[in-house]
Amino acid sequence: MSKTAKPMGVLLLALGAALVAFAVTWGLLAPKSASLLPLDYEAKTVAQGTGTLLDPASLDSERLRIDEDVPLTRVQQVLSVEPGDSDVMTAQIGTTLSRDDREGAEALAGATVQRVSVDRNSALATDDAANSSLQATAGEPSTPIRADGLTFAWPRNAERRDYPFFDVEARRSAPMEFTGDGDVDGTTAYIYTQELSDIDKSEEDPSAVVSVDPGALPESAPEQLRDSDEPVRLHTFYSATRTVFVEPDSGRVLKAEESVHEYLGENPGEEAVTAKDYSLETSPESSRQAVAAAQEVADNTRLAETIIPWVAGIAGGAALLIGVGVQFLRKRRI
Repeated sequence: MSKTAKPMGVLLLALGAALVAFAVTWGLLAPKSASLLPLDYEAKTVAQGTGTLLDPASLDSERLRIDEDVPLTRVQQVLSVEPGDSDVMTAQIGTTLSRDDREGAEALAGATVQRVSVDRNSALATDDAANSSLQATAGEPSTPIRADGLTFAWPRNAERRDYPFFDVEARRSAPMEFTGDGDVDGTTAYIYTQELSDIDKSEEDPSAVVSVDPGALPESAPEQLRDSDEPVRLHTFYSATRTVFVEPDSGRVLKAEESVHEYLGENPGEEAVTAKDYSLETSPESSRQAVAAAQEVADNTRLAETIIPWVAGIAGGAALLIGVGVQFLRKRRI
């Protein structure tokens, strides 16, 4: 046999052992890695609908302006940013609500930029006292806030159970209740629903109290407010109902339906002025993109957990067998 038989056999044995060891190690580590939110997370969602909006510029005018049947578009962009490590990721969530019947700066009906630190395994906001910040006015510094619960995604391998979900407008969390299974573009989804009612936003945000001239109030406002001799101080109360469809393996939100009602009043349930009243639903294109992103996660997980270790293991086993065969034949011919 050739003089190269011995080194070739040894090389094959070493390569086979290395590949088998790699397959075993990879098989142990890959499931843990695949269960974590990635550090390169990115998602963009567009939702559209119609609603009623109070023109904030009219708060200082002789008569409040409330526009009805306003076409609306909300865009939410989620990006992972620094810092991040093996346990925690930081996400920046930028959200804009725009009027489709206006252009430029006049079209903007609301905007926020939130940063939040989340546990990569549970997708829950971390337990830090100030684990998030919120910028609600362009040019103004961010305000430290404490987020609690899920914020933009569900954990990988989501379960059929309730989860706490943080509402950035209310600046508090409320249960997202599991209500059943559904389907989005042929992809299985878990359905969760959340309801918040008459939340006084001024408890967390002092700017949610406004002063209004009684003469500017609509006729639907309580008579005692319209007859006041002085400007009336009104709190902003917030209610929301949202239903989300989540692909359980990836934790991606595939579709969401949301209704928001916000009003000004002295007390909860005593509406003086409608500030916002709209319903939005994720656009079909955004849902298709979310389904594709969820499928990519599934493909990558299958590659990492099954294909790579199996291919490495089979190749390693074959190399070991060939190496043993080469060594055996070499010894027989000596």
